[in-house]
Amino acid sequence: MNISNMFIPKSRKVIFKAIFTIHDLVNIPHITGQYYTKWKLKTGGSSHGKTEKIPINEHAVSWEKQFTIDNITMVIGKDGELTPCILSFNIRKQETSIGKQIESIGTVDINLAEFAGSRINTRRYLLQESKINSTIKISLELIYIKGEHVFKTPASKSADEITNIFQPQELANNISTPRQNQSALNYQFMSLNHNIISKEGESATKVIDELFASNNMINE
Repeated sequence: MNISNMFIPKSRKVIFKAIFTIHDLVNIPHITGQYYTKWKLKTGGSSHGKTEKIPINEHAVSWEKQFTIDNITMVIGKDGELTPCILSFNIRKQETSIGKQIESIGTVDINLAEFAGSRINTRRYLLQESKINSTIKISLELIYIKGEHVFKTPASKSADEITNIFQPQELANNISTPRQNQSALNYQFMSLNHNIISKEGESATKVIDELFASNNMINE
């Protein structure tokens, strides 16, 4: 438990339960190795875990592993907005051909406060602190348990959240190119809004998945 939270009145605390699924990692430029994801709740509690190690298959890894975190404590700021509560993911590769060498290939930090009280939400995240353009798909639901029920949720500020999708030509040219400087990337985006051209009834996440899947075929 965060010691600083002990001095915060109960009227400013809210307890949640998180249920999340780590689905897959796609657009991996490598062709060998086993991949797994370690996660840790940095604030709001003490919890951690990891997926099993899965061999890469056609530039992708699928875990479909669900986790639950009970009793996550969030704090309501003086402005009535929930303060950041970070769930961190570290994606790792184990290369068994060279003495089980393990390396981190990227990270993702999700602010749970943005999802407070929401229904299940599925998004793709571009790996940060990474030299590759792989994305990880995560579903998250944050369930209210007890405490003050009047609060505001912060707007999303995640730099790694894919709220847009690549134009097909840019995706083919850039998705598997090693990144030298994330801020220097200049992708062209097609906004996921009502103007998106997709099959009737398809979600934005499904459209993204189909584009990335087609890109794997291009890379092969």
